Amino acid sequence: MPLRILLAGPCRLTREGLAALLAREEGFAVAGEASTAPEVVELCEDLRPDLVVVEVGSPAPRGLAEVHELGRRVPAVKRLALTGAADGGVILDTIRSGVQACLSLSAPVEEFFHALRVVADGGSYLSPEISDLVRRSLLAGEAASAPPGASLGRLTPRERQVLRLVAQGHSSREIAAQLRLSPETVRSYRKSLMRKLGVSGVAKLVPLAAAAGLIP
Repeated sequence: MPLRILLAGPCRLTREGLAALLAREEGFAVAGEASTAPEVVELCEDLRPDLVVVEVGSPAPRGLAEVHELGRRVPAVKRLALTGAADGGVILDTIRSGVQACLSLSAPVEEFFHALRVVADGGSYLSPEISDLVRRSLLAGEAASAPPGASLGRLTPRERQVLRLVAQGHSSREIAAQLRLSPETVRSYRKSLMRKLGVSGVAKLVPLAAAAGLIP
């Protein structure tokens, strides 16, 4: 069964371009399109897509309303944000809104499909360009500080390994294969490190890992 995707964002050209890409790739299907936050939520409730791709812009920032509303009304739906913003603060706000992945609009097509598959498999993903912006923004103090209690010193060596791999976009199954653990054990490590760091979602781990230098 193909992964059913809802495309959301104010730019019709972007939505139609993504729809054309998805139509050519096996394993994906466009469930619908929406241009406003109310439309996105309504279609999600009616169509129950597997994943929503949201375009987030700057400086409004456009798209964050959709992301926040989705998280509140249909939290089970996974979200991937596409952005052309070069503002680390906007990108951090996007990540903290609860998306599972964030990619630059200039990312290669292959990376876009890779991120979709990672998110569908329960993982999270940041494109290298976005990861670099987040890291520089955090280190320069230009954006909001990390979530309360975010002390990597409280993590065990194994938890730091899992954090690094999660931040790189690997799914639990991929991490399990690399570390020779069971997927259940990896999920247990993920829950433990999120509890220690005081975050409530996998996507929020990424800026912490970037600020600590665990990912390039």
